[in-house]
Amino acid sequence: MPVKAKLVEIQLDHIDPNPHRLMLTYPLVESKLELLKGSIRDVGFWEGVIGRQHGDHVQLAFGHHRIEAARQELGKKAKVPIIVRPISDADMLRFMARENMADYRADFLVMLGTWEAGVKHFEHNPTSGSTRTSVAVIARFLGWKERSDIAEACSNALKLIQAGHVKREEFTGMPPTLAREFCQTARNNVKRAADMLPEYVDKQTAIVHEALAVTAAKIRSGEIGVRDIKAQSYIAQHDIEHREKRDMRSVEAFVREITHRVSEILHDDSLQSKLKELAKVVFDLEGETQLAAIDLLCQHLAALEQRSAKWRVKLQPKKGNVIDIQTARSKQDV
Repeated sequence: MPVKAKLVEIQLDHIDPNPHRLMLTYPLVESKLELLKGSIRDVGFWEGVIGRQHGDHVQLAFGHHRIEAARQELGKKAKVPIIVRPISDADMLRFMARENMADYRADFLVMLGTWEAGVKHFEHNPTSGSTRTSVAVIARFLGWKERSDIAEACSNALKLIQAGHVKREEFTGMPPTLAREFCQTARNNVKRAADMLPEYVDKQTAIVHEALAVTAAKIRSGEIGVRDIKAQSYIAQHDIEHREKRDMRSVEAFVREITHRVSEILHDDSLQSKLKELAKVVFDLEGETQLAAIDLLCQHLAALEQRSAKWRVKLQPKKGNVIDIQTARSKQDV
């Protein structure tokens, strides 16, 4: 029995997005909206957008950018022609997937949004009682059989995002071909970090995350091409690792400077000689003001001792990095 479809004039504020379209997670692309707004100004709103009836509203199967461009250009109360027909939830997802694949060169996030919707669909509708669905099955369902490379890239990207290795926004504006290579490089780098000795895994993983963010930014800006992604990720890691080493050298130099200043205070001959002179005559002092001055000096010396003890506690190495303090002290004449 043929599907009954009809062309209906629908008010723009009565048109809702495809329920599979994750609008908050994957917002519309501003540059694409601007192009469509220009087209609407020049030739008007073209028929061809398909949707299904949903109460007194219509849910879009695809064409979200075109409808939003019309809202901005014509106003929410304007009416546009929509082809309305019965469409199942599964077919709503398929319609969206095929439209996005036709425009896959535009933005990888568009593809990733469709892939994530496909994954969620199979989570709620498992096949053959299985809780895990293969990339090939989802790709075939979405109509991406001929673009298994993009499906694999989307699968890798979603796993990287869910594991916290890459942020979703780092794929903004990234062409799918570059995103595919970036995801493969990211997976390899993360795996190498995970294969290190346990005590180094967390630090190396953090370095990998930062290096991937740097690499993604250079991809988005057009600084590097697909052939440079792997090498750039290694260069970024190398720079971060050496930056940390430079930072450590700076800390060591700073500590040596403080140590030198403390040592100068402790070995200040002029100060020690004055204290010795004062100690010789302290028992001969009787005047109230003289005794008050000595008392004030003693208070300052006590405060200095307390401050010194406080900093010694704060500067004690953390557990696991303990050193022999007595040995360290014996090496310095303080």
